[in-house]
Order: sequence, then structure tokens, then C-alpha cells
Amino acid sequence: MGRGQATVEFAILLPLVVVCAGFLVGVVSVCLSLLQLNDFVRVAARSVATTPLDETTHRSFETSCTCTLTVSTTSDIITVRAKRPIAVPLIGITVPTFHIHAKSIAMKEPAAIFEAPSP
Repeated sequence: MGRGQATVEFAILLPLVVVCAGFLVGVVSVCLSLLQLNDFVRVAARSVATTPLDETTHRSFETSCTCTLTVSTTSDIITVRAKRPIAVPLIGITVPTFHIHAKSIAMKEPAAIFEAPSP
């Protein structure tokens, strides 16, 4: 009973361990992408809240994050939404590409006026 038993157990468990590791890498990758998109949307909302948004700035935001960006303004509230397609690494062969979403809300801020300190 002792000869070769460890080898058989290893051969049976190795594929399971590899699949679990691949799944873990995929989940971590998606979570990091979601955190990155949330951070980007937060920074974009803050930027729009402090400076007026023009078409050039909007396009530069979209190209820098490779996502679809929607900015809406109602009175003093700015809402920025982003949607980005993502493929899961290692598991992307079996799982189709899906989209992650992020949203951030900010209040408009008045333009800051900086005065040089008097000597």
C-alpha cells in the first residue's frame, strides 16, 4: 500500500491546485482592475469639479483609461460613470469578456484664487 501512493495522490491533486491558483489569479486581476477604475473615476470627478470640462479633457480622460466615460452635471453635483471591458487572464478562454463599472459623485468647487504672500 505504501509504494507509489504519494505519487498517485500528487497526480490527482496537482490539477486541482493549478486550477485553484488560476482562478485566484483571475479574481485578483479583476479586483485590481476594478480598484484602478474606481480610482480613475474618483480623480476624474475631482478634476471636473474643480475645473470646467471641455471636449478635449473628456476625450483625454477616455483615452487614458480605455473606457467609456459619462459625465453628467445637475446644478452643483457632478456624476462620473465609467464602463470598461475586461477579460479574465488564464480563465479568459472559458469566460467571455465582461464589463466593470465605476461611479463617483463630487460637488462643484469654486475656482481657487491664489494670492502671493506679502513679504
